[in-house]
Amino acid sequence: MPGAGFHPRGDIDRDGILNMHDRDRDGDGIPNQRDPNPNVRNVAQANPFGPFGDIDRDGIRNQHDADRDGDGIVNSRDPNPNVRNVARNNRGPMGDPDRDGIQNRHDRDRDGDGVANARDRFPDLRGRA
Repeated sequence: MPGAGFHPRGDIDRDGILNMHDRDRDGDGIPNQRDPNPNVRNVAQANPFGPFGDIDRDGIRNQHDADRDGDGIVNSRDPNPNVRNVARNNRGPMGDPDRDGIQNRHDRDRDGDGVANARDRFPDLRGRA
């Protein structure tokens, strides 16, 4: 149902597709048929965990966000890409003091000194092997 500002020959989201042919005329990632307000861009209307949502609220849709939970670990290397799960300065299993984007429990070199934990006498102390 058209609302204020809607014109079938217009282009609300300025994507080059006329409103009458655009399946998502406001460009918020929610198809017009499922969008409660198809003439107003509102990413928050989407399921935040779906491909059109934005879990970390950084303005990048999950389907295009390399780090959708915003924890500093890219999705392809994140064991839980939908859960912010890194305490950057924490030395525990969820921490990442070397800031390489890998939690300690998955990191083969926790302190980032270039020596694997298995061969490192001090795996949590950078500069000492």
